[in-house]
Amino acid sequence: MKIKNTIFLLIGCAAIIVIIWKIGATNIYQEFLKADPYLLIGAFFSTLLALFIKAYRWSKLFIYTKEIDAWKIYIIGMSVNQTMPTGSGELTRAYIAKSKLNIPISDTLVPVIIERLADTTFMIA
Repeated sequence: MKIKNTIFLLIGCAAIIVIIWKIGATNIYQEFLKADPYLLIGAFFSTLLALFIKAYRWSKLFIYTKEIDAWKIYIIGMSVNQTMPTGSGELTRAYIAKSKLNIPISDTLVPVIIERLADTTFMIA
């Protein structure tokens, strides 16, 4: 299991290195210096707060397991959503819950639907 995790970590690091190489480290650094530091700090903390709120909401919707396991499943799904087409993270959550925790896929997709409806309602409001 640790070898598999290490391989995925190395793939992620390699992807980041390729992106930095393609864009150019100096270009990234120059753009970073142009940013308002207060906005960067605000963006960091507001993103962190949103992540915790969504993970907490997920743990309350996903009542079949311990809170920390629900958070792990949520974070994995969010990570996949950042790199893959929309909806891939939800399918990944269902797969992880089924394979690691023996939770039926249908029981995993119900919280996903509730979460999507809540997010959509919030965005419309």
